[in-house]
This record gives sequence, C-alpha cells and structure tokens, in this order.
Amino acid sequence: MTDEVFPEHKAEAGVFWIRDGKEIAGTLKYTEEGYALGLSDFCFMPKQVEISDGAIRYGVAPDQIAADFSARVIFGRLSDGSLITFLDAHMQPGPDFTFHSRQLFEGHRRLHGAHISGEDEEVEGIRWSWPVSASTVNWTTETEVAGPIPGQLAPWEHDRNAGLTFMAGTPTPLEVLTQNVQSSAAQLIGLWTRKEAPMPLVTEIFLVEHGWCSYVHKEEEEQKLLRSSALLPLGKLGLEQMASWLPLAAKLEPFPYIANLQPTVVQVEAQVLLTALEGLHRRLHSNERPFHEVSVRGVERAMKAARLAGAQALANEGLTDQSAAEKVLRDALSHVDQPSYHERLVQLVNPVLEVAPGVCGPELESWLAIVKKIRNDQSHQLLGTFGNAELGPYFVATTSCKWILILRILLEMVSPEDLREAVKKSQSFMYALANMDEEHIWGEPGALGTFTAAGSDSSDHENGGYEVDT
Repeated sequence: MTDEVFPEHKAEAGVFWIRDGKEIAGTLKYTEEGYALGLSDFCFMPKQVEISDGAIRYGVAPDQIAADFSARVIFGRLSDGSLITFLDAHMQPGPDFTFHSRQLFEGHRRLHGAHISGEDEEVEGIRWSWPVSASTVNWTTETEVAGPIPGQLAPWEHDRNAGLTFMAGTPTPLEVLTQNVQSSAAQLIGLWTRKEAPMPLVTEIFLVEHGWCSYVHKEEEEQKLLRSSALLPLGKLGLEQMASWLPLAAKLEPFPYIANLQPTVVQVEAQVLLTALEGLHRRLHSNERPFHEVSVRGVERAMKAARLAGAQALANEGLTDQSAAEKVLRDALSHVDQPSYHERLVQLVNPVLEVAPGVCGPELESWLAIVKKIRNDQSHQLLGTFGNAELGPYFVATTSCKWILILRILLEMVSPEDLREAVKKSQSFMYALANMDEEHIWGEPGALGTFTAAGSDSSDHENGGYEVDT
C-alpha cells in the first residue's frame, strides 16, 4: 500500500498504542476505504505468530486468524501533536514491507481530536450535515426531543449543506447517537422524499474536555445533492416533525429501514416486506386481541381447558402419548388470541387506502390473496421453481407493500389531508401504479384507474408534481 496507490493522501508519522500498551512508532495513511496504519513493532502479540530464533512465522489456523482480526481500539498521537482514535482497527495478515511495518491495521471509523475507549463511550452531542441543499429546508429554531433519548435538536449548516445538531440531555454512548439519532433522522428524509436515505457528509461529536471532534465513517460513494422530493416537500419537514420522529422511530425500528431499502432479489424483497407489514401492525396495534372482552389470564385458562379436553378426546380415540397431544395442542392454541395475518393487513392497509386508493389495485380481496400466497410460498418454501409466471405477482406485491409501509409510517406524523395531496402530486406514485398495471395481474380499472376514479386530478401530477421519477 504505497503513496502511488492513493496519491491524494499523504502518510503521517506518529506513535500509537492500545490501552495500557507501550507507544510504537508508525505511519498512518488515509485510503479510499478508510485508513491503513502500519506499526514498526507489535502493539499486541498475534495468536497466529510464532517467534523462534528471531524468525517470525505466521500460522494458518482459522481460530487464531479470526481472533487476531477482531476489531481493536488503537490510540495515536500524530507528529503535529494531534490526538486520534482508531475505533475499528483490524489486523491484516503478515508484515507489509512496502509499508515498512511489522503489524498492519485497516479500518473505517476514526475520531480526530480525542481519545475514547470505543463507540460505547458516552458523549454529550453529535452534529452532522447531509447532501441536502440548505436552501431547500426550513430549519431555524431549536426544538426539544422527548422519548428514550431526550435532548435538544438544532439546525446546523456546513459548506451550504443542511444538517442538524443534537445535544443529549445526559451523556449518551456514541453508537446510540449515531444509530438512534443520526441514522434514524436520515430514514425520515428517505421516507419523506421517497428518495434514498442520505448518508452524512460530515460528522462531529462533542466531548466536554475536547469540544467538537471529527468522527469519520467509511468514505461513501459520491452522493447526489438532494434538492427536491418525490413525495412530501422538503420545505414542510420542520424540526418539530424531526423531533417527534426520533421517539417514534425508536418504536418502529427496523421498519423505516426496510421501507427505505433499495430493490434486491425479488423473492427476498417480497419476504422482507410482507413480514414487515405484519410487524408494523404489531407495533402500531400492540393491544389488538380477538377476545378483548376477556382478560388475558381468562383466555389462558380457557385455552388450557381446551387443550386438556382435546388431549382427552384424542386419548378416547386411541392416542396413547397424551403429553405429545398436549404439546401439539399448546402450540396450535398459542396464537389464538392474536389477529390473523389477514386481519392485520386489512387494519394496516385501510388508512392507507384513504390517502392512496389503488395502491392495492382495484380490489382489496384480490390483492390480499396475492400477498398471502406469496407469504406462504416464501415462508414454507412451497415454490419449486421461480419463473416469469411468478415474477408479475411478486413485482406487484413488493411495489404495493413498499408504498403501504412508507405511507402508513408517514401517517403517524402527517395528516391524512396533507399526505393525500402529496400522493396526488407524486409522479413516483403514479408510475408505481402504472407499472403494477402493466403486469396484468388484475382487470380494469386497474390500480391507476382506481386512483383516478377516486377523485385525483390528473393535472396535479402532470403540471404540479415535485419532479418526475421513473
């Protein structure tokens, strides 16, 4: 790994060490993947290394190599005196003579300006910018955030890109802030705009003793600047909505991430999305029970009586293993006080159909039959082959389920009236309906015709949409 490989990056000298270890001279290079750190000696003795008569031999035992490759935290002090922490240093096999190192590490995440014990260390705040034009958002005032991670949310701008600052009410682990605040906030941007959730361009964390320190993730591919929306306008996403989203996101994870997933293998995508609809219903309607007039304990007593009666009836028919009968009946009756998959889908979808008629095609029952068949086929692997005959229903199911997931989550934050207007103006939604119709799974009026007949004004999405997404 030489300067010629990454000519834009210069090598930096310094001393480096692990906790309670000795300082070792080394060289740091920032690479296209993250960083490479070469040390002149071992900062820890690898399990795969044997030293005999001054000779170093590297073993090939998988357990030793795996143990050596485990992520380590390495502290450093560069030649200019600045502090750096490598948070995920993975030892590479063998010495690297072009690097003039005895031990080589590579990784993606580092902190400039301080030493911390790891991403579980508590910090006071985090701020970041996205590839979102600052001129497209209206973030001005500081807002309180309630919920599992209370704090204050404020706007931050860096190099004309919009960003946010979150100061935690109490010191909070860095990994919690990056995942449950920074990443969760990005998921709302993805849902709101119906675009790919943005990755941070710049991230800094606040430590009382050091101030704002640069936290560097793996360098991502260059991202396109987000200037417009394919669903709700960015200008209507205020800090109040973002503040209310963070505790809601904690309740709904991982479903916002699933809704923002980019297309993958169609069978895998179908399985994930169809399962996500059921899971989202559980989160939003956690107290839903068919026998709600009876207490939970009362239902349990009734099911025990049914189990015993059933086992006895089977014994009367000649079954000798009564314990096996009780186990089978216990498993069969364990979900009796929970809504069926069909019932969950109907309750979840109905509010979405109010703002986006046609998302399930022209007729709900036909759509339910398609979705339930795919779920059963994938869950129990009932399909022997997968060809063109199956592709159409799977495409329809994944397209509709993704939109249902997105819209149902947004309904927890956006009024039905505002979301209905946004859907009317969304070219992305119109193309989704038209593309489903092209699979000829259902008859007229089709998904798009159903939406149009429900009162949508075609001129809205021809002339008033935010942008065209094909």
